Parts: sequence; C-alpha cells; structure tokens
Amino acid sequence: MQHVQFAARTWLLSYEYGSRSLTAAEINQTNIERGMTATLYAVHVKFHQHLYGKNVIVQSDHRPVEMIFSKPLIKAPSRLQC
Repeated sequence: MQHVQFAARTWLLSYEYGSRSLTAAEINQTNIERGMTATLYAVHVKFHQHLYGKNVIVQSDHRPVEMIFSKPLIKAPSRLQC
C-alpha cells in the first residue's frame, strides 16, 4: 500500500490483491468471522513473504472486524486465534 497525498486529500493505493474460495466450514461462518478470516489469509498466506519481519498496520473499514481486533486474543472465537 502506498499513501498518495494531493491537495489535502490522501488516497491509499494497492499494489496487489488476493482472493481464494471459501472452505465448507468457512461458508457457515458469520460475515464478521469471514472478514477476519480474509484478513488472516492475507497476512499469513498471501503476502507473508512481503510482510515477514516488518511491523504491519492492518486498516479496515468494517467496524465489526475492528471490534474483534480491539479485544484481547483470548476473547476472540477459537477458530480466529492463530
């Protein structure tokens, strides 16, 4: 991601995108859990070689996912703890 600033406005540009099909178990998850699963997939699998050893800030516009991130890990559902 790259921040671009022009005339007091900031845009976030993406260099790469990632996607995959959901497993049978993931189809039954709530939307909040699927959003969290997508974030974990991106960080741990898709972009691991780019992110390994670096400090990363994950930004999201999905408020329920932000609530999961703000809680201690022990309070998150066990399938989201990795």
